Amino acid sequence: MTGGDADVGGAIWNRGELEIGGCILTGNRADINGGAVYSGGSSSSLTVVNSVLSYNSADQGGAIYVGSDSAFSITDGWVKKNSAVTRGGGMFIGTYPNNSSTVSGVIVYDNDANEGGGIYSLRSLILTGETDISDNTAFEKGGGVYLMYGTITYEYVWIGENDAPVGDGVYRHNGTNRVVGTVFWYGTPLDDEVVAPPP
Repeated sequence: MTGGDADVGGAIWNRGELEIGGCILTGNRADINGGAVYSGGSSSSLTVVNSVLSYNSADQGGAIYVGSDSAFSITDGWVKKNSAVTRGGGMFIGTYPNNSSTVSGVIVYDNDANEGGGIYSLRSLILTGETDISDNTAFEKGGGVYLMYGTITYEYVWIGENDAPVGDGVYRHNGTNRVVGTVFWYGTPLDDEVVAPPP
């Protein structure tokens, strides 16, 4: 799907239960939220599997915007070269604690935003399955990931070569880190309080 243009959800606006599998969404834009995909609404859910989201743009959530009342998971595939004016160059994830948000085996690459170049997460987030968050840019905070509240759980993740004035890899506004698996990085470390750099 390409060339979509809307206020929210440039290509797709979901208010129910949606699974996107094996798709390419590229070159879409939204004036407000979700350059390619917007998901929100009571008891809604979004599952993305083995898909490529690239060259999409919005004010928030350059490729994907997930509202506070929507469950979310993304597995395998790429989120690359997307852009947001304010938050979440690749993804804006706004799920509340009672919903799950998991990023597994996804390459989040070369996205940009003012905050959260790769991912902006309003609440807790699980990063797992060899997810690679690299070469993303934030013009203020959180080159790779910006966490507003809650906990980031790391389970075998690669993070590196992201760039921001504050928090190149991960910026936590008011949250915690939970490392339950191996975390690899190259370039700058995650942030000051995750783990000491390897020797």
